[in-house]
Amino acid sequence: MHKNIDRDYDHHAPRNEEDISLHEQVRAAMKSHAAFLDTLVPDGREKAVMHTKLEEAMMWANAGVARARYDGGT
Repeated sequence: MHKNIDRDYDHHAPRNEEDISLHEQVRAAMKSHAAFLDTLVPDGREKAVMHTKLEEAMMWANAGVARARYDGGT
């Protein structure tokens, strides 16, 4: 069985104000990058994929923050 099923599939609510702040910082940084790139990249499929991948990157960054307790994070 996959050893990280609990870590990967459980809900990981923020543990404290620091975690909340980290999630907010991740979202703010990704939103800033998305807005900047949106002005440079012409509309089309590539731009749509770019936004999807930025959303994925934000999700994975926030998952890293949220899952830290399972990986020995503080």
